Amino acid sequence: MPHLDLSRSDIEALSEDMSILYNLQTLNLSGCTSLCGLPRQMKYMTALRHLYTHGCPKLKGMPRELGKLTSLQTLTCFVAGSCSNCSNVGELGNLNLGGQLELHHLANVTKEDAKAANLLKKKELRELTLKWTIGFDSFTRESSCRVDEDDAEVLNNLKPHDGLHAIRIHSYGATTFPTWMTMLQNIVEIHLFDCKKLQWLFSCDRTQPAFPNLKALTLQSLVFLERWWEIDNDGMQGEEVLFPRLEKLFINHCKKLTALPGHPTFPNLQNVFINGCPELRTTAKSPKLSVLHIDGHETELFQWLARHMTSLTNLKLYSLEENCTETTLAAAEHSLREVMDTKGKWKDHDLPLAVLDLRCFKSGVVTELCACFVNLQDLSIWSSDALVHWPEKEFQGLVYLRKLLIYNCKNLTGYAQAPANPSTSSETRQLLPRLESLKIDSCKILVEVFSVSASLRTMEICSCSKLESVPGMRLEQMPSELASQRWSFSTPKVSIIIINWSCGGAFRSIKIRIL
Repeated sequence: MPHLDLSRSDIEALSEDMSILYNLQTLNLSGCTSLCGLPRQMKYMTALRHLYTHGCPKLKGMPRELGKLTSLQTLTCFVAGSCSNCSNVGELGNLNLGGQLELHHLANVTKEDAKAANLLKKKELRELTLKWTIGFDSFTRESSCRVDEDDAEVLNNLKPHDGLHAIRIHSYGATTFPTWMTMLQNIVEIHLFDCKKLQWLFSCDRTQPAFPNLKALTLQSLVFLERWWEIDNDGMQGEEVLFPRLEKLFINHCKKLTALPGHPTFPNLQNVFINGCPELRTTAKSPKLSVLHIDGHETELFQWLARHMTSLTNLKLYSLEENCTETTLAAAEHSLREVMDTKGKWKDHDLPLAVLDLRCFKSGVVTELCACFVNLQDLSIWSSDALVHWPEKEFQGLVYLRKLLIYNCKNLTGYAQAPANPSTSSETRQLLPRLESLKIDSCKILVEVFSVSASLRTMEICSCSKLESVPGMRLEQMPSELASQRWSFSTPKVSIIIINWSCGGAFRSIKIRIL
């Protein structure tokens, strides 16, 4: 039996008799989330070439003398155990491993064992993941300077070869990275997570541009990260493009980071996700930027938009304005004018934005932004205090919109004044001719919904207790004691209307399915 696949099973332990499978070449245990250990005599499975152990979070260590498996070419995850019956990472020294390798529980690894692992000689290795996390209290670990120093020495001795394509580092405890990080000239992906004490990322001592092949960069929860380089001197970088091939940038909860690196030009950047970085300011220019999800002050958000609105197809803006003062309003209005000026230089159909998500905007610019992009197909507006009436004028231009979500707009009432004869006004107020899905949720004082077109397929209205009418019906006609009721509707394609009521009889939600 050359291959055995137990991946994604509920197995908790492997039989010790498995070690007599001397001819087994491939053992796949990936995704066995309950697996706690491997056979103790695994060293006798000398024909084993491929051992897949990633995705096994309960695995506590590797059996002793794993280094005797000299035919092993693939070992996707090595867990450094703390007991005497476990292999240390030094056992990897004589193994010619390639592909993907994860090293877990590196807090159990000494600098001597890290050096003995001999990662520098593993030329076929392409992806390396290094995790210090283990099951003890992180606060204990953070209080120990000795542990931080150990982390730095261990990482320095785990230097990989310069042909590595991807590196992921989790919960590293030192304040800086070793200098070999900037020597990874062929690296394509760098992902850094929960390195709580890291103050800067890379050494400035280099003789050639850093990371010329880097395409994806993730910085997650680097809460003390202040700068990118050891010496934060933008002038020393000149006009050099530091990440010429960077395509994806994810920065999450790096609350002290104030700027993007070096000269802020990213010629190939296509996807940007920035969250929880309130001090980050940038003049980044990325002519290929397509997806932008970012939170920040409204002025900064509009500046990002103005620089990239001719390339964006998917945009999510989350405003962090807590109070809307005259100063912040004026600044936001000024930045919005930049957006409008940019729009004025292009024809409407040259702005490709198809998905727009606006959250927590305090200034009254939400509907103006919507009207800028006539190619919109999916629009979401969350927690906008300035949205009071249905923006009929702005909606008239959104002739391609197919999906609309309005959530928690607490001041939204609907129309300024209910018409004397709703049935005769429906044609004049029918908006969004291609709309297929409409959801309105938690708009507590909403009274009236705009007249929808015949293209609508689904409509869901939830937690709008003041609602009096939806297109084609008055809710006052409906008996409150009923949990559900079938109704006819002005649009002949409607088949089912389900009304849900609260215990007190107040209107809670309506779901409409249209054939």
